[in-house]
Amino acid sequence: MIRARPRKPAMFRAFLRDAAGAAAVELSLIAPFLLIGAIGVADLGLPVWRRMQVQAAAQAGAQYAAINGFDAQAIAGVVAGATNFAAISAYPPPAQFCGCSTGDDVAAAACGSTCASGEEAGDYVRVQTSAQSTRLFAYFTGGVTTTVAGRATIRVK
Repeated sequence: MIRARPRKPAMFRAFLRDAAGAAAVELSLIAPFLLIGAIGVADLGLPVWRRMQVQAAAQAGAQYAAINGFDAQAIAGVVAGATNFAAISAYPPPAQFCGCSTGDDVAAAACGSTCASGEEAGDYVRVQTSAQSTRLFAYFTGGVTTTVAGRATIRVK
């Protein structure tokens, strides 16, 4: 005896063939992964952006010292107002010192002394900045806040 397969109603068959709404279903399956990726990029990118702001504030303070001379309070004010990141401060306070350039850094030296390069020790200003940066998700980073720091040294004389 041959059994006949039950036929699906015509409306149900039409529904199975219809592709309308397939994109919405696919998006609903992919959207959580896209959202997690975007949040992860933002969580990792925020400290990088804050580091750039802190470094820019240090450079602004050093530039002020080069143009207007050394004034620790004025430099600290320039550092605080250099970016829209209110947590930036000039810490430790800006310092003026004599030194010799060693390529990447400046070694402290007595004013008026001769450096290894044969030049006279110069007058420098060092501006150091720091700020606390809050991460978006402590679960992934192991901590809620991180300290970001910047430093700029410039010869003023």
